[in-house]
Amino acid sequence: KKMNKKITRIDKEVIDTLMDYSFPGNVRELRNMVERAIILSDSGRLSADDFQIDKVSKKISHPNNNFEVLDLNVLERNAIIKAIHQANFNKSAAAKLLNISFQALDRRIKKYKLVFEKRLG
Repeated sequence: KKMNKKITRIDKEVIDTLMDYSFPGNVRELRNMVERAIILSDSGRLSADDFQIDKVSKKISHPNNNFEVLDLNVLERNAIIKAIHQANFNKSAAAKLLNISFQALDRRIKKYKLVFEKRLG
């Protein structure tokens, strides 16, 4: 509701991966992950592409178990790119989509050395 998007379906692959993930950041990490996925979603369905599961997850061996770790920098960078495009290159609107301040968005754009050129036509 907060993002004015209606999600009607979540792919089984997403649920399975999230169930296997340890969430060291607790419920807040899960919430942030889901919010970013909703922002990245182009439809009413959340898929692995929205979570970028295949692109940024990697197995880490631990003596007792294996678990998935997501590279949050890659997720954040991709969320920024997607939000900028969805907001038609308007940084203020993109910041609202991401639920961060304009200044925070600008810092992150500089951090990731992102350059956006609005295409005409």
